[in-house]
Amino acid sequence: MENQVAQSNTIYPHLPVVQRVIPWTPDPNIQSKAVAGVQLRYGPIQINGKLIQGEKRYFLSMPCRKHETSGEYYDHASVLDRSLLEQYETLAIAEYQRLTGLVLAA
Repeated sequence: MENQVAQSNTIYPHLPVVQRVIPWTPDPNIQSKAVAGVQLRYGPIQINGKLIQGEKRYFLSMPCRKHETSGEYYDHASVLDRSLLEQYETLAIAEYQRLTGLVLAA
């Protein structure tokens, strides 16, 4: 994929870019709701996330790690601006649909 870009409607100087979407082949032995790896870029910052099939819609999951003692997950990176995150989700879902031929509800 060649730098998919959305039009920015925020106050930020860079446009959100979904650099790459990598659909995953489902493994019947692993119950995972992740359907693709997604590489996001915003200016000089790159984040590798996942496209997740939720109960009602698809969404982006940011990189996280499980705490050793509590077992809870915590994010390593976050997109705090909801409108920017929605732009990334829209771009990632559109590219996933293009690559797989599936039609997804956003």
